[in-house]
Amino acid sequence: MKRGTHIIVLMSLLCFVGTIVAPKDGCSQEVLQVSIEEAVALALRKSEDFQIATNEIDKMHYRYKEAKSTLYPHIEGEITWAHNPEYPDIAAATTRDYSLDTGVTVNQVLWAFGRVSSAIRLADKYIAISGFNKDIAKQEIVYNTKLSYYSVLLAERTRSIVQASYENARKNKGLLEKRASSGRSSKRDNIKMAADIASRVPRVNDAQAAFDSAMRTVKIILGVDAAVSVRLTDDFATDYRTFEGGDIKESLHENEPTLQALRTQIEADEDMIKLKRANFLPTISAFATWNYRGMGDTYEVRRDNLDHYAVAGVKVSVPIWAGGEKIAQLQQAKIEKANAILQLQKTTKEFALELDNAISEYHAYINTLEANTKAVELAKESFKMTQDLFESGQVSLADLNDAELQLTSQRLSMVLTLHNLNATLAKIEKLAVTELRK
Repeated sequence: MKRGTHIIVLMSLLCFVGTIVAPKDGCSQEVLQVSIEEAVALALRKSEDFQIATNEIDKMHYRYKEAKSTLYPHIEGEITWAHNPEYPDIAAATTRDYSLDTGVTVNQVLWAFGRVSSAIRLADKYIAISGFNKDIAKQEIVYNTKLSYYSVLLAERTRSIVQASYENARKNKGLLEKRASSGRSSKRDNIKMAADIASRVPRVNDAQAAFDSAMRTVKIILGVDAAVSVRLTDDFATDYRTFEGGDIKESLHENEPTLQALRTQIEADEDMIKLKRANFLPTISAFATWNYRGMGDTYEVRRDNLDHYAVAGVKVSVPIWAGGEKIAQLQQAKIEKANAILQLQKTTKEFALELDNAISEYHAYINTLEANTKAVELAKESFKMTQDLFESGQVSLADLNDAELQLTSQRLSMVLTLHNLNATLAKIEKLAVTELRK
């Protein structure tokens, strides 16, 4: 019983120590598994550009409130205490050593001939433009996140392929050693095989470096700490469908946020022209003031010396001449609108060309992928057959190396095509603002 008790106590101590040590190991082995949708969500949540675009919308809402404030009365209060240390005798009847003036002024614009309404419409347009800019930022973040995700998949597949190539070379060395045991290989073949294996090590190292670099980029985009291990749960798709370009092009013209922002900018420039034209016209406003003021011979002007004053009226302000400033501002606004129209035309043509090229490349990559798949299958068969023939002494070491390199080359070409296919599809989705994978 005592021995059994000692064993139980010892096991309890080991479990206790394990609970202390295990969390440290667990922290160092933390793994974050992310799909491409989860990666996009994380990137949007962590992106400073997306947050800046969101803040710009709030800023434009406050600018709208600023423009709309002109519709309401403006009330100001003022208190003035003054000391008159010296004044002529002739002014003694109306001036004292000290004066106090307390007052409230109310101003209300009655009619500004479109100046206020144009400013409000202009501010409203900029709210819409800031919303489109946020969509632009979102599309760019989604696109860059997908590209980074696919770059990691490409680097991971490439690393796996070159590692497999290295292992194939080691297996070929084993076949060569079998031939050497039966006296069917030369020293030259052994040296050549060793050199071939050594030459593959740098490729393995380069592939690992490329993978590490791509993974660091993904971690930065996702806002993940460098110590956290990230595993991508999605892979390149195996089936890709073709599609007609008509609906996609229509979606580009209607939904692309850059084009929408430019169209709204043209409307905003038209409101700016109306605003500048209104600057040539009068402004009619009402005003009212109330003052409680007076003068005295001591620094504290007493209540007995203070009186109430009130004034109300209508004011018409007419701009007569400003040295050509208003004309220059109007012409600038017209040029801004003309430039916005030209920019919309230019950007529309550029995006349409990008979309046409991307669709063409996408369909070409589908055909290339079919050829890659067939080439890989044939290269596998060729390599397996060459291995068997080499083992029986019917082909040379050069034939075996050529067959293995051909297989590796075809595998690398296939994975590169898969990367290009997905990257091109992501570009089409960005331009057309639509999801094509569902």
